[in-house]
Amino acid sequence: VRRAVKKVIETLGCSYLDMVSIHSPLSDRNRRLASYEALLDLRDSGFVKSVGVCNFGLGPLKEIAAADLELPAVNQLELSPF
Repeated sequence: VRRAVKKVIETLGCSYLDMVSIHSPLSDRNRRLASYEALLDLRDSGFVKSVGVCNFGLGPLKEIAAADLELPAVNQLELSPF
């Protein structure tokens, strides 16, 4: 995660990203939490301003809270009438 974010920053020629989100909760708990913690570390280091998630239900959000981590700034949900 850290390497990918830093590579994007370098490619874009900027010093930070406004927001980075975990795209999907469809992995195991340990991977979700490790990725989320890495994004929080990047935020604390100034590489990312906000950390979010996408399509996380109550289960994965409760995992974040149970791990005593700060909850995401955004949970982007995909809703479709089709």
